[in-house]
Amino acid sequence: MPSAIDLPLLPLMLAGVPRLVSEALREVGVPVATLPRVPLIANGCGRFVLFDSRSTTSLTRANRAVEQGLQTIDLAAVLTCLDDAAHASPIGPQAVLAKCMEHLKHEIEARGGVWLRVADYPFPYHSATSVAIGYPTEVVAADVLRNLPRNLLSHWSHYISTRSRPEQLSCWREMPGADIGWLVEPDDLESSRRKTLTHWTTRAARFRDASVAVRGLMLTTAGLRLPATRDLVPFGLGYSGHPDCLPACRMENGSRESTVDWVQLGTITLRDAITAALRDFTFESSSRSAKVVDDRLDSDHVLAPDDGELFESLSDTTRSESLHEWVRAHYLAGEPLFLVATADTPSLGTALRQVHAAATRCPLMWQPSIGEFVRWWRLRQQLALQVWRRDGVYEIQVQGPAADHAPWAIEIWKGGHVATLPLKQSEIRVAEEGLVFMRAETKSCCGISLAPNHPLAPRAKLSFPKSSCQDDSNSSHFSQGKDS
Repeated sequence: MPSAIDLPLLPLMLAGVPRLVSEALREVGVPVATLPRVPLIANGCGRFVLFDSRSTTSLTRANRAVEQGLQTIDLAAVLTCLDDAAHASPIGPQAVLAKCMEHLKHEIEARGGVWLRVADYPFPYHSATSVAIGYPTEVVAADVLRNLPRNLLSHWSHYISTRSRPEQLSCWREMPGADIGWLVEPDDLESSRRKTLTHWTTRAARFRDASVAVRGLMLTTAGLRLPATRDLVPFGLGYSGHPDCLPACRMENGSRESTVDWVQLGTITLRDAITAALRDFTFESSSRSAKVVDDRLDSDHVLAPDDGELFESLSDTTRSESLHEWVRAHYLAGEPLFLVATADTPSLGTALRQVHAAATRCPLMWQPSIGEFVRWWRLRQQLALQVWRRDGVYEIQVQGPAADHAPWAIEIWKGGHVATLPLKQSEIRVAEEGLVFMRAETKSCCGISLAPNHPLAPRAKLSFPKSSCQDDSNSSHFSQGKDS
């Protein structure tokens, strides 16, 4: 029987912790596995066990693990470290979970372990920006597409009205490989979910007959109640974009029978993004008139023209620089941006070109379509890692699917510093002294799935100096089901 000292530092073994916590760990990217009944004999068992002393079954399993020489961490003790303010957070359980992860990281490091996670983006990217264009029923998509830059159309995602007729779908059939989904407006939802599914079944058949495949949903209004995800998966759908104040990206288990996990994205409108940029990053120049300066936006109310004028205003260099600095702030913080624009907006092409230019100026900004990001995020959940540290050398073994176009990346944390390295093969060895640790001033050890900040929140803490001419809840949250 191997001794505990020979076991890997990761995966972190789970012994009956709440499902909400186990799912959060998996989405954060920390390697985890269910504690087997005979820990040291089982292949792949890690050295540390997370259990919940509030559960008799979990406590019994943890005591058995201690007898086998494993080290245990009590989730209940971790939760007591959270102050009352965190429990009462109006942001909800995500903020509490993030605090829980931070304390768990501290406990693991204090025991000689390591906080290692699969990064949120492929190597070497630091952030991501995706653009979606919505085409309401009354919009003639073919006319809009003619006025948009052809070289960028494949980089963007396109969301078509569910009511589109066969003649309206013809232009999309001529764009093979385009990332296409459904634009969900309030009128698309009937009085009951059953009626909604009935109408959507007919519309899905129309899209199939036109050879136009839809992969996701984009909601135009916050608070819309979709049918259950288990009922949407048979349509070929796998994700939804929400304008609500959600984490940037999170997984939702459709059902125990489904093999597809639903992905939810937190989106913002292009108008709101530009408004926030002009609010948070305003640069004055000698050539600007007093009137232009007085047109600045503040955080309490918006003194803005209509969408067309707002988008056209980006032709002004100082305003386009404001947009760039706002994108750059999210880039430096490792936060993604999922931007949604409506196709019937005047000067849309101007605004989209400026967004693309701002993202391109951030050298490690990934610019996938939303469908591409979702596919990558779902594959990321399938990775299984084992990690040893012997004589100052990390040994990492990887099992899982290969990345589509760029290698996976992992983050190794040491206190408030983080080192990132690519996973290009199934087994790697790297000396700790060869890692370059950078101070993570704005980056979270939890990644984007538990990020408490919404993209429209004032960016005071992210107001980095402009470099000219350079590119650059409560305890009840943790009582939902047990991890097997």
